[in-house]
Amino acid sequence: MGNFLRAIGRIVMAVITLGQYKANNVADSVYTGSEDGVRAGYTALRDQLIGQFEQVISGVAGIENIKAQKEARLVALNKEEIALQRTLEGIISVVESNPEDMQALEDFNRMDARQHAIDEEQENLATEIADMETKLEDKQMMLNKIKDEINDIKREEEESVSDLALATLEENLAREEMGLKQSINRSGVDAIRNTIRKKQATAKTMSRAAGADTEKRMERYKTQGQATQSNAKLQEILAERAAARKAKEAGGEVSVSNATERNI
Repeated sequence: MGNFLRAIGRIVMAVITLGQYKANNVADSVYTGSEDGVRAGYTALRDQLIGQFEQVISGVAGIENIKAQKEARLVALNKEEIALQRTLEGIISVVESNPEDMQALEDFNRMDARQHAIDEEQENLATEIADMETKLEDKQMMLNKIKDEINDIKREEEESVSDLALATLEENLAREEMGLKQSINRSGVDAIRNTIRKKQATAKTMSRAAGADTEKRMERYKTQGQATQSNAKLQEILAERAAARKAKEAGGEVSVSNATERNI
């Protein structure tokens, strides 16, 4: 039986939670779906803050009223204390002249007790008034904070309305753009573009390959030409030296040509 009741309880809680979720979604859609909804949401929040502000104001007024009463009571005690001091001075004078005056002694004791009571009440009132002043300062800071928040809410409301309008416009444009792209069949043109890109890539590859082969041939020709030129120069030098030796053997003094000397 207990398990059955617990199961029923879980079902009820699930239904309540689902209802709250749906209610929250409805509230969200109301407050976020349009400019009027946004303003309604900020107005509701601003009304709550104004309500808190008024509650604090009411509390401040109550504290001020009690503080004023205590201050008035303190003023009255101060006046009573001054009058009491004069009365005590008179009693002391009477006792000085007539120490056996029992009525004067009794009045002195009664007035002195009242003096102690006044001193104690004055001290308590001063402490309470100081505490109330601290509370009033705290309440004033709270009021300033609520006022600043209300002003911030007003400014944020205008920014949110503007942001919502811009976001809605961007969303609509994006949807329209998506719809345009989806409604147009671009498959044929895309196939043509892909074919052109493939042919261009193939041509570039073949061109690079041909260029590489040409460069190798040119490098080979250059190397072979340089070797031929060097061999011809060597043969020329050898011929000139042989001629010089032959002339020397014949007894003539033939000088080696400047060109030969440079080559040497």
